[in-house]
Amino acid sequence: MEEGFEDWRTSGHLNEVKNQETGDCCFAFTACAAVEVLHHKHPDSQIRVVLSCQDLWNNLVTVDQTEPGCSILDTLKWIYFNGCVLEEHCPYLGRLQPPIPLEDRRVKMRIKTLKPVLRKNMEYEVYRGPVIVEIDWLQEMDLIRGDGIYSGPLRASTFKNGKIEKHGVLVVGFGAQMEGDELIKFWIIQNSHGSGWGHNGYAKFNRAKIHNRYLINDGWTVVGISYCDLEGHPYEEL
Repeated sequence: MEEGFEDWRTSGHLNEVKNQETGDCCFAFTACAAVEVLHHKHPDSQIRVVLSCQDLWNNLVTVDQTEPGCSILDTLKWIYFNGCVLEEHCPYLGRLQPPIPLEDRRVKMRIKTLKPVLRKNMEYEVYRGPVIVEIDWLQEMDLIRGDGIYSGPLRASTFKNGKIEKHGVLVVGFGAQMEGDELIKFWIIQNSHGSGWGHNGYAKFNRAKIHNRYLINDGWTVVGISYCDLEGHPYEEL
């Protein structure tokens, strides 16, 4: 645990914020970002990578699904078994495509395991690496700009009557700052709405209960990176 650590943005392990545009594939963006960090902080890592969100989207969603997207848990399980390919081998197009046959995918890495993270333990886990969370996304969150702390809607009824979608984001840090005479604790999240959202693609979300609910709850973290398949055969080198 690093002394005084609070923000993975200062580590050099995060890539630039990406933009999913109109694609219903936040699950792929957050998962790729987490795996990229694992690779970049690996002691033997010499090459930076950008992983393909399109590849995950293509393999985890079908055009005739009733509900768009995929759960974070199912996404991470799929990466454990099938790994990730580079962005250059399957570029993001912003629309669902037929998947590349599994045997033809140029897999470079996979995760060794995934771990559930309770909200009460999240600060400790964020010390070790970013945490993927699935939040209730309100329409007003699309309009978050600047470096202030987002503390939820003014009215509790927004959670009941407003349009809410599940959305995956990456918790990359935490902190606290004074607002008036009150010390506000917050999580720092990385979104996948481009650098124009929030503050360069990141935002601070209040850690306190808002209208009797938390904005950020439990999540998942990825532990260990492997450059071999489940049978121990090494993947193609980067």
